[in-house]
Amino acid sequence: MSSVSLTDVLAPFLSIIRSSLSTGPITSAALSALHTFFACGFFLRNDSSVDVALAAVSSAISHCKFEASDSSGDEVVLLRILTVIEDCMCGEWGTRLSDIEVCEMLETVLATCVQMRLGGQSYRFVPWSADVHSSYNKRGSAPLGGADDAQAREDDLFQTLCSRSCE
Repeated sequence: MSSVSLTDVLAPFLSIIRSSLSTGPITSAALSALHTFFACGFFLRNDSSVDVALAAVSSAISHCKFEASDSSGDEVVLLRILTVIEDCMCGEWGTRLSDIEVCEMLETVLATCVQMRLGGQSYRFVPWSADVHSSYNKRGSAPLGGADDAQAREDDLFQTLCSRSCE
């Protein structure tokens, strides 16, 4: 297994996640496999391809497309998207993601919140979104300007977006 790069192993799953031709259950299975890879320690700290693999996972998750079928199946896919984002951002790998990747995933979290709200399921999302926001804050990334001002603006923006999208 050491001769196969992590990105090569993940490629088929990421292709399914990106494909608009995949059905909800197929996309859900691919997302579940990614979660299992994280949960079982498939992403090794000292593997040189981890950063590239994380970038590929982030991109695939941020651009996930699937053919909608039924609302409960679609909800499962949305929750699995959030689970993989949580694996990427809230685990030990969050510090290895670039700011662009983190922002894309946060955008996906907020878009998912809106979709779940339309389906009446946002109550499950709200506590999780706070965990992701907290993880992002721990990264120490801040826009130009003072860190305290940037943190306050970021907190205000996050609360405003969540209150509008997830109420």
